[in-house]
Amino acid sequence: TMRDLGLDKNSIVVFYGDHGEGFDHNYFFAHGQVLYNSSIKIPFIIKMPQQKNGKENPTFINNTDILPALLSLLEIKHPLEIDGKNFLSGEKRDRSYFQTYDLKKFAIIDGRYKFIYSLPDSCLKNGQTEELYDTKIDPQENSDLKNKQNDIAKNLREQLNHYINQFNMYRSSNIKVEK
Repeated sequence: TMRDLGLDKNSIVVFYGDHGEGFDHNYFFAHGQVLYNSSIKIPFIIKMPQQKNGKENPTFINNTDILPALLSLLEIKHPLEIDGKNFLSGEKRDRSYFQTYDLKKFAIIDGRYKFIYSLPDSCLKNGQTEELYDTKIDPQENSDLKNKQNDIAKNLREQLNHYINQFNMYRSSNIKVEK
């Protein structure tokens, strides 16, 4: 339809999803209730006017990174302070934070590691509230390293707790830093 109306000649089309689906980890079929890669990695496509072929960009981005990227494509200067990174110009995130819609699960990805904290009433793993994964060697998040890499887990837990408290998220005081 866009081609028939001639809109493909000067339109940028953006397609993305708000979250994936949790069709993993013991077949936990959920809609936005887990923070595993299957739920937080989403489709994201930008189609430029007259573009014939695309290329994949492996940069890890958040939804907040879409606006700065689109503004730069449109060469629009803005006076706003925006949390997002313009990944199209090479800006990258040091870490990213996630939470479920009901604020019962929180996660941080810092480089190669992901730390997930679940409130006790939302645990999927027999009451285990914390999980740690090396997403470089275990992208499917099958091997929980929480007990093997306690120093990494403690550091990420502290960063996550700071983030949650900074934004005064619901029930944030339930996250405890182990000594």
